[in-house]
Parts: sequence; structure tokens; C-alpha cells
Amino acid sequence: MSAPQQLVQTPGSVFRGAGMLVALLASFIVLGYWFEGLVNHQWWFPGYIASFAIPFSIAIIVQYLWFVPRRLAWDESGLEIDTWFGGSFRAPWSELRHWGDPGMVFTLECGSLFGDGRSFQIALNYFTPESVAALRSFLSDNFSDREASFWIGRHGVG
Repeated sequence: MSAPQQLVQTPGSVFRGAGMLVALLASFIVLGYWFEGLVNHQWWFPGYIASFAIPFSIAIIVQYLWFVPRRLAWDESGLEIDTWFGGSFRAPWSELRHWGDPGMVFTLECGSLFGDGRSFQIALNYFTPESVAALRSFLSDNFSDREASFWIGRHGVG
């Protein structure tokens, strides 16, 4: 039995994760700015543009607290996830139902479909690429049959 592996965060990876979210949000702001200016002939003033710093900051904090676990570790026997608000979750791999990327987050679905099952949506962009690659490699090597083809809500299918 090997030592547990875990997702690793560095200041650079957290900065990159927040930067990706800001870039996505800023792209919508730029589109809105050009639309308002070119179509409605109402260009935004600099103070209005600067005011977007408030919702951007809130979005980063919310994404980090809801989609970035304090700790995610795994070994041959199971998975451990410590969340900011939901407590700790430990499960053997036999409880893993599906895993994969339903969109902007990585999802691990554990437990029964009804009842005590839990899905964890994780923003992997806040972790180092090497640790994310190790998790994906472990899951694809050992549980490729449980990789979801598509997702309906928080439930994987496939």
C-alpha cells in the first residue's frame, strides 16, 4: 500500500485559479461594454467599470469556499475529502459511482443514487497541474468504467 496522494495548492495555483475566473467574468464585461457603447451609444464611465471589482471578489471567494476542498486525498483503499462547510467525507472506492468533468468543475459522485449519496464538485484550476494529473491518472487507470459520459444535474451517466 502506497502513501496517500493529495491535490496540492500553491500560491501560484490559487492565483491562476482566481485569474481564470476573473478572465471569464471580464470577457462578459467587455462584451457588455462594447454592446452598450456600439448599439446603445452609452459608453460606461471608469467608475462603473471599476465597480465590477466587488462582484468579482465575491465570485472568487464563493468559488473557493464552495468548490475547492480544504483537502482531497486518495490511496488504493479510498478517498478523503475535507470541505470548508460540509465537514469531512471518507469512503472506500467501492462507493465511487461516477467521476468526470460535467463542465467547469470536476465531479466525484459517491454513495447510492438515492439516500446517502454525495457529489463533490471541485474547481481543479486552483490546484497544481501535477497533482490534478495524478488524480485523473489514478481514476482513469483504476476506475475507467466509472467515468461518466454525461451528467444530469449532479448524477453521472455512463
